[in-house]
Amino acid sequence: MKQKLKITSSFIIIASLLILGHQLYMYNIHIETLQQLEAFKAHEYDKEIFFSVLTFLIGITMYIRSRRIKE
Repeated sequence: MKQKLKITSSFIIIASLLILGHQLYMYNIHIETLQQLEAFKAHEYDKEIFFSVLTFLIGITMYIRSRRIKE
């Protein structure tokens, strides 16, 4: 159980960091182009970044708790 939780939490951490990095990269590279579009809504993009950070924190919490579990 402990090993499965560590693997799952590690996967969540890595995936959320990759997604967050991609979102920030795309936001920084394309911000000028996106601002010219009328359909661009910054608050929706901010929600995606917030959920990525939240997922990362959940993964960290799971990993810390998996270290405290005694088999």
